[in-house]
Amino acid sequence: MIKDPEAFLVEVAAAMHKISPNEKTTDKLTELKIDGNKASGVVVSTYEDKKKKDKKDPVRFVRLDGSWRIIPSMAFEADEAPKDKKKD
Repeated sequence: MIKDPEAFLVEVAAAMHKISPNEKTTDKLTELKIDGNKASGVVVSTYEDKKKKDKKDPVRFVRLDGSWRIIPSMAFEADEAPKDKKKD
């Protein structure tokens, strides 16, 4: 389990803020599932601008040296991309 989920979420929110610094959101980690040294969940972003819908983004983590680290979404999206069939 994550020893300090609040601190972890602050780290996740800070990383998300770097991606889109102009949008004001409240972020919450949900659906957390831990399987050994790997974990996954969903970050739900609620916008201050009520005209925008909540946004849900999958997130994955890996435990290294006793600490949980975020796997950048580009890394696991590439793993799940459909493979093109070779044409002969």
